[in-house]
Amino acid sequence: MMIMMLTTVVTLTWQKQCYGWGTETAEDMVRNEAEHAKNAAETAKKMASDAAHDTKDKTASWAGWVSDKIST
Repeated sequence: MMIMMLTTVVTLTWQKQCYGWGTETAEDMVRNEAEHAKNAAETAKKMASDAAHDTKDKTASWAGWVSDKIST
C-alpha cells in the first residue's frame, strides 16, 4: 500500500514538472504571450516591408520595359 502511494506521489510530481503545471504564474503567461505577439508583429512588419520593396522593384522594371517598347 505504501509503495502504491509513493508511486502515485512521484508520478504526479514528475508530471507537474514535465508539463509545467503550477510553475508559471499568470503574469509570466501574459508576459510570454505579449512577447509572442510582439515577435509576430515584427515578422509581419518585415514581410510587408519586403513585399512593398519587391513591388516597387517590379513596377520600376515593368515601367522600364514598357518605356523601351514604346520608344523603339
